[in-house]
Amino acid sequence: PQISELYSGGIFKNSRNNIYEFSLEGYYRSTENVLDFKPGADFLFQPYIETQTLQGKGKAYGVELMVSKKKGEITGWVNYTYSRALNQIKQSGRFDEQINSGNWYATNYDRPHSFNATVSISQGSHHEFGFTFVYNTGRPFTVPEGFVEYNNVKYPYYVERNNDRIKDYHRLDFSWTIRNPSMQKKRWEGSWTFAVYNLYGRANAYSVYLRPENGLKAYQLTIFGSPIPSLTYNFKFM
Repeated sequence: PQISELYSGGIFKNSRNNIYEFSLEGYYRSTENVLDFKPGADFLFQPYIETQTLQGKGKAYGVELMVSKKKGEITGWVNYTYSRALNQIKQSGRFDEQINSGNWYATNYDRPHSFNATVSISQGSHHEFGFTFVYNTGRPFTVPEGFVEYNNVKYPYYVERNNDRIKDYHRLDFSWTIRNPSMQKKRWEGSWTFAVYNLYGRANAYSVYLRPENGLKAYQLTIFGSPIPSLTYNFKFM
């Protein structure tokens, strides 16, 4: 079984007038008996999947800083996180019983930098504008060093796992909410919201695939690579 040890701590502080909130948190986790697939793992007609895995250890650590504003015409929060998630797999000195020569390597969930910000601007009780920005480091993926041709078929040749990253992810969202102040004393309240997802049309990569065309070329698959507008009507009972 996997065994983990987790250490965490944090500092939280409010301003004197309780308009601003500040927080700083950190953590460190070590894990034993981490499993990952061995180099060149073969699952075709393989009744015992456990023979294609290796055992090692992992570590994850990070620090998170957050500042938020709770009152006033302009409210929102800003959050930055630096974190790492690494594994080390080395059961013996044999090539097929270690990953990346037994060195620490990034897991599939290792995304060191994360930045998020949300701002809401209230114009009286009638209009509210919102902006949300999201940024994350691209996740790791494995690029082959080249291809080996056998019987006119090209096979990828891998040396290191998770040796590259897809492009960083970022986008900006916008919303405009319109309320009717005359409905505030009624049993229910309605509002219209016009929103645009991915305002500046960032073509964020969802996945990457490779083709051996005059060398090695990488192609990215993008979902929602253009701005997406929407219009909704919301109501709630008071």
